[in-house]
Amino acid sequence: MIGWRFEEATFAILMALYQARGPLAEDELAGLAFEVAADAAFVDAEDPSLRKTADQDVSQLLAQLALLGVVELDHGRAGLTPLGVAAFAGYLRRQLGATVPVLQDLFDETAEVVVAHAADAPQAARDELLTGWRRHNPDTATPQLLALAARTDDREHRKLAEAYARR
Repeated sequence: MIGWRFEEATFAILMALYQARGPLAEDELAGLAFEVAADAAFVDAEDPSLRKTADQDVSQLLAQLALLGVVELDHGRAGLTPLGVAAFAGYLRRQLGATVPVLQDLFDETAEVVVAHAADAPQAARDELLTGWRRHNPDTATPQLLALAARTDDREHRKLAEAYARR
């Protein structure tokens, strides 16, 4: 079913995963791919057999992406791996000319900026960002994080600043 619009459906799935703060339900991704394919294929979007075929196509696509290490599948949910995030960000930059920030762009920022970004990130990206930022700023990271923890009203930011100041 999505074969008619494979590239567009794959892009829609990867963009949804890229923008998500965590894994998404596979059936949500299948619905998105079905919408993309049905919009362009002039098919009856109410036909349950077409939806079932689209669901199978998306399931196979996600399985292949998991074999490549781009997505992680877990109990009916899919999420981008760090490799998947990097690969898709690279695609957006190269193919679409989009400005896509990468973690290294934040290494010259203050603890406040880094912790604010890290607080909204999935755990793996959060750890990579804060650990990389500490490595990039070995002399100032701990004092900045402790100062941030002392002055912030945001409980999550304080918790992160304190945790990474001790590392």
